[in-house]
Amino acid sequence: MIREIDALTDSRWPSFLRRNPVASVFHTRGWLEAVRMTHGYQLRALSISAPDGNIQSAAVFCRVSSRLTGRRLISVPYSAHCDPLVASAADFQSLLLAFEEWAQQEGCKYVELRPASALPLIQSEWKRSQEFYLHRLDLRAEADSVFRDSHRDCIERRTRHAEKAGGQYQRRK
Repeated sequence: MIREIDALTDSRWPSFLRRNPVASVFHTRGWLEAVRMTHGYQLRALSISAPDGNIQSAAVFCRVSSRLTGRRLISVPYSAHCDPLVASAADFQSLLLAFEEWAQQEGCKYVELRPASALPLIQSEWKRSQEFYLHRLDLRAEADSVFRDSHRDCIERRTRHAEKAGGQYQRRK
């Protein structure tokens, strides 16, 4: 059964994120709370629970309303991406259908997903409206290695300029 939950207060949310390999910083309570406090958006999730009561699949969304774009549901604004966290293609399909119904009831013009990866083919009227680039940087390597592997004009030159200007950085573990 699909239920609307509050990811900020539902006690199952943190353990659900730990179990899900696709979960990112943009799904965490800290990020969601920062978006809520900064922009005033109401963050909710549609979820599917497993027989044991744990969250099996979920997708986080905000209700957003503006004069320019109207009412819409967005998978966490001000986030580079925010994938639906689904256990199966069937769960994904069920969540999309629920979002279509939810958007219609809310009087929304559209629903916007911001996945980091390609989504499976679905039986729905959803369509791709825009594409974007997602840049990833593996920070597990040593700082010197990350710096050497960076784009010379975009990163190295600007970093050297910042160092000459007195800029500093701290490495934390």
